[in-house]
Amino acid sequence: MNKEIKIQAGSNQVPLQGLGVGSTMFYGALPILFELAKELRNNQTEAEIFLWENLGHLHELNVRFKRQHPISYFIADFYCHKAKLIIEVDGGYHNIPEQYLYDKNRDSELENLGLKVIRFTNKQVLYDIERTLNVIEMNIIDRISIHEDLQDDANLNSPLGAGGNSRDETNSIPLQGLGVRVRALFSEQLSNWELAQNNYAGLKTVQTKSFDFGDFEVKVQFNPARMISSGAKVDAKTIASRPCFLCAANRPAEQKAIQFGDYEILVNPFPIFPEHFTIPRREHVAQQIKPFFSDMLELAKALDDYLIFYNGPQCGASAPDHIHFQAGTKDFLPLLNDYHRLKDTHTDMLVSTEKMQLFQMKNYLRTVYCIESTDIESAKDSFEKLYNHLSAPLSSRRGVGGEVMMNIVCTYEAGKWFVFVLPRKAFRPWQYNAESNKQLLVSPATVEMCGIFITPLESHFERICKEDVISIFNQVSL
Repeated sequence: MNKEIKIQAGSNQVPLQGLGVGSTMFYGALPILFELAKELRNNQTEAEIFLWENLGHLHELNVRFKRQHPISYFIADFYCHKAKLIIEVDGGYHNIPEQYLYDKNRDSELENLGLKVIRFTNKQVLYDIERTLNVIEMNIIDRISIHEDLQDDANLNSPLGAGGNSRDETNSIPLQGLGVRVRALFSEQLSNWELAQNNYAGLKTVQTKSFDFGDFEVKVQFNPARMISSGAKVDAKTIASRPCFLCAANRPAEQKAIQFGDYEILVNPFPIFPEHFTIPRREHVAQQIKPFFSDMLELAKALDDYLIFYNGPQCGASAPDHIHFQAGTKDFLPLLNDYHRLKDTHTDMLVSTEKMQLFQMKNYLRTVYCIESTDIESAKDSFEKLYNHLSAPLSSRRGVGGEVMMNIVCTYEAGKWFVFVLPRKAFRPWQYNAESNKQLLVSPATVEMCGIFITPLESHFERICKEDVISIFNQVSL
C-alpha cells in the first residue's frame, strides 16, 4: 500500500516536494503525510497487521521498524532506518500493468535516496511468514553491511580524515545496482521506443481465464502481440535464411542495451511479463544450456528482483541459433508461488546435502524438478547430474544439437538459488497443427510450462478447455 500526495495546480496535479519535515528519517516528508499515516495505521490490511506482529521475531538484529512511515512524498508500509530498508505488502491490484509500472517508478525514486524496497504479496505474508521473515532478515544484514562499508569509505575520504564527520554523508549515496539500471532502461525504452510502448500498453487489454485443478490453477491468456513468437518457424532452413535478430548489427536502432559481462540486457518488445527482458550473449553461439548454466546463476543473483529463464532450442526459443536468457517479473509465473505454497504436500525430496537439496513436484500435471542451493558450485554440480540423468537413454528427449529438451527458471532469494527444471519430450502438441476448429495455436515454452498458456488468437482463447490443458501437458512434458 503506497500513497503519494498531490495538489491541484491549474489543470495539472504536481507532487508537493521540499515542504516537510527535514529529518533524514523522513527525507523531507510533507506534514500532511503524517496525518494520513496515522489514519493508515488504524486501517491496516490483514497481511500488514500479521507482518507487523511478526517483525518482533527479528529483535536479535537490533533493528526497529516503523509502520506507515512517511518518506519524501510517499508512505512506506514498513521502514527500517538502520538498514535503509522499505517493506511493501501488496494486494492483487499491484499486478495490474499500469499499477506495476507506477510502483517500479516509485521504487526507483526511493532507491535514488539510497533506500531499498522489497515487496511481498498478501499471500506470501499470510501463508509463508517464515520465508518472508528470512528474506527480510537477509536484506537487513546485507544493507547494514553495505552502509557500514560506505561509512568507512566516507570517513576515509572526508576532508576531516578517518573518523571525521560531515553533514553530507552516506544517506545521500544512491546504491546503483544492476536492478536499478535495468529499471531505468525499461523506463527509457517505453518512453522512446514506440513498438515497445505500444506492446506494453497492450498488456492492459490482455484477456485471462483460469482452470482450477484443485490445489493449483493454470491460466490462459489471449495476447495478440505474441503472434510473432507463437507462430515462429524454427526449422533449420528458416533459421539459416534470416539474419539473427539478437545480434547487435541486426537489432532496431531504437533498442538499447546494458552490458553485463559477456551479455547484453535488452527490453523485449513483445512482452508477456509486465517487465520482460531478453539477455543474449554478444557472440553468435547456438542456444545450449550446459556451457552457460553458471551464467544463468550469476544473472539470477545480479537481477534478484526478477526471475531468469531459458527456453531450449526446441522448447520455445524463437532464436535457437543464438544463446540467450530472458528475465521477467518474479511473481508472475504460477509455478514459483505454487512451489513454495505446496512444497510440504506436492514435493518429494530426492537428494539432500549440506548446501543443496533436489526436489521433484508431484500431482502437478507436468514434471518439475527444483534445485535449492546456497552454493553456486553445488547448484552447478546438481544440475549437471540431473541433466545427465535426463539424457539417458531416450533419444526423444534430445532436440536441436543433441541437447536434452527442457525449460529452466532460476531465482535468487535470501542467499539461495532456486532452479526449476522442466524436462520435455515434445516441441509442440498435435493441436498446434490441427485443422479448423480443432487447432490451438499454443506453442509451449517456459511460460506455458510454468502455468500460463498464451495464445495470440481470440477464437483459440475462447475454445481452449481444461481437457486441452491436460492433453498438451501430457504430450510435451516428460
